[in-house]
Amino acid sequence: MEGQAIMHKADGEVATCAGDSATLIPDTTYTRARLNTLYGGRRDYAEIGTTPRLRRDTRFEAYVRHAPCDQDGRFQFGAVADGRYVVVAAVRRPGESRAQGVSLRQPVAVRGGETERVVLTH
Repeated sequence: MEGQAIMHKADGEVATCAGDSATLIPDTTYTRARLNTLYGGRRDYAEIGTTPRLRRDTRFEAYVRHAPCDQDGRFQFGAVADGRYVVVAAVRRPGESRAQGVSLRQPVAVRGGETERVVLTH
């Protein structure tokens, strides 16, 4: 699975996940509950500085995968099994701190070993 996390801001600036990573999470009831807490319900984006902190869950994290984002916000996950997932990435303008920017999420399904192309944007 490959994708890109990029956002064109109202002022014309571009924000990507460059220097950070995209996250691939199996789509389960537990995943949806955790992400809905962070994203305030069904929204697909959240201002990073306004999201609540969740308690770390090492059992959950065992199923989470990360892929580095390149300078253009592109990422790639190899050998993704068939199933339903959620892709999450934080996008920031160059120079913004980890507490700034927007976190994006998008559900995706992998079938028959197909490589899905995911574009996270808002």
